[in-house]
This record gives sequence, structure tokens and C-alpha cells, in this order.
Amino acid sequence: GFGFVALEAMRAHKPIVAFAVGALPEIIEDGVTGLLCSPVEAEALVVGLRRALHAPLQAMGEAGHERFRRFFLVDAMQEKIQDIYREACAATAPAGDAQERGRRLDRASG
Repeated sequence: GFGFVALEAMRAHKPIVAFAVGALPEIIEDGVTGLLCSPVEAEALVVGLRRALHAPLQAMGEAGHERFRRFFLVDAMQEKIQDIYREACAATAPAGDAQERGRRLDRASG
């Protein structure tokens, strides 16, 4: 899955201890916004929880919240998607057409 639980934790300023599976390694910065455990087995989780005993959990929670705001809020995601569309238009159309499409995207999102 995508990792919505991790995003909710980040939104709530909470550090995360999770297995490094699915999209979680892209969402969680190991040692910064949480702790990633690998492989997916009990012993790795125990190691991760022991790491958490000595980790700056409050700072990780705050870093996670900032990462959530920077990358996962709707406005930030919308801007990134628009950037991708602008790049695609510029790469596939003559210069004048790409510029006009970019202006139309800007007007539509405004």
C-alpha cells in the first residue's frame, strides 16, 4: 500500500517505526522522520523499537510533520503534478504551443 497511516502520523507530529516495505521508504526518512526496519520479521522490529528508545523522537515527529507539509499536502501535490504536465507539454510540442498550454494550465489552477 501507499502508507496513509504513516502520513497521518506525520501530520500529527508523531515519529514512525515501520517495516521498509511498499512506499514507506519513500515516505519515511530513516533516522530523520522515523525508523525503518528490515527485513520484515519480528527481530528487525525489536531492533527498531530498541533504536527508538535512544532516538530523538520529538525531533523526528517535527521533521515528519514538515515533510508531510512539504510533500504531501494537496496544494504541494497539485503543484508537482502541474510541473510534470508543463514539462511534458514542453517536451512534446513546438515552443509556441507548449507556452500556450502552460499558460492555460496556470489559468485553470489559479
